[in-house]
Amino acid sequence: LSFGDLVLLQPEYLDSYASAMVNTAREEPDGLGYIDEAEIAAGRFRVPSEERVKDSEKERLLILATIEELLRHEIALREEISNRSILIFPSQFTREWPEAPNPEGKAAVFTFEGPIMSVYSTLVVRLCHTDTFRRRNMWRNAVVFGLPNEGECGLWLHENREGMAELTVFYRGDVEAGMRL
Repeated sequence: LSFGDLVLLQPEYLDSYASAMVNTAREEPDGLGYIDEAEIAAGRFRVPSEERVKDSEKERLLILATIEELLRHEIALREEISNRSILIFPSQFTREWPEAPNPEGKAAVFTFEGPIMSVYSTLVVRLCHTDTFRRRNMWRNAVVFGLPNEGECGLWLHENREGMAELTVFYRGDVEAGMRL
């Protein structure tokens, strides 16, 4: 593991716990794809009994390692909201953006192939970690960021077919040319 002098001899446990955390986020009633980190750290999420580590101390270390891996691989985003830490999984958002497929201020459209939700989620998480972009709203297929000059920019994802998608970049309000670049 990335902390201590610990070695995980059965990496399938890491996969099981990561899958359980992602499934918990997917089942979030508001469709926002997040989980309370304290609840996860306490082991209060569903892991199939045959896959659950029986020793509580070893399970605690496995949970911490799993959270760290999800953050390191940019599958999840840690946010502090109302004095609690939550993990957001952009790929698990289920609510759709009502303005899609025609956001105002379209500036560029990028077509790409590959693991669509992984590419999109990684991009969103990375942008959320910059000092320039402040996340205002997120959906399964779009994100809107606030900019320092009160303008907004966003991304809208449109899946054309399996493995191929378009990512539209759009702006709203007063967004200077340098920021658009």
